[in-house]
Amino acid sequence: MPWHKQTPILALVPAAYLLVGLWLERRQGVPRRFMTTLYGVAHLLAAVTVVWGFVPPSGQRRGPARPKRGRAGACLILGVAYALLAWFHEQEAWGHVATWLGVMAAGLAAWAYSGEHGSSALKVALLAVAYVLAERGLAAGAARRSSPIKRAWLLYRRPLLIAGWAVSGGAIALALGATCGYWAAGSAARGGPLAPC
Repeated sequence: MPWHKQTPILALVPAAYLLVGLWLERRQGVPRRFMTTLYGVAHLLAAVTVVWGFVPPSGQRRGPARPKRGRAGACLILGVAYALLAWFHEQEAWGHVATWLGVMAAGLAAWAYSGEHGSSALKVALLAVAYVLAERGLAAGAARRSSPIKRAWLLYRRPLLIAGWAVSGGAIALALGATCGYWAAGSAARGGPLAPC
């Protein structure tokens, strides 16, 4: 099986463990403390899956966009599973995990599709805007006293805002780094002194 297809398939295992655990709790009435081992194994497998996605195949240093898309898919699968875990367990910590897995998925997808033309800073900035706007949308819905939206806002407001503002800082750093790189390349091409970056 090609390397880039292994990571999303691996991500299905911990996602299935988490979702089956939620199903057993909700539909079959299994106590949560009984499910601790299953959830522990799922968290361990999720961590292994994310790390596995960043280990390059033997002999490959830089690869095509496919492995990045596979890693993004794996992070997206795990992010959805952890978002559901946060929702049903009503624990903000899993909301943070889901949010950062979403950031990783979007970042890897932006990296895979940006090429070398410098649009990655824009894509990262759009992700930051999307996260902050999602929180603001939930806040507006929560103001209308809608129970599921208010619950979602209370659960995901800090994860979305923290990730959104952190990603916006990353977008600024990416844009500054690209600008300094362009200045240095332009100065070197003209034979002048390097730009002060």
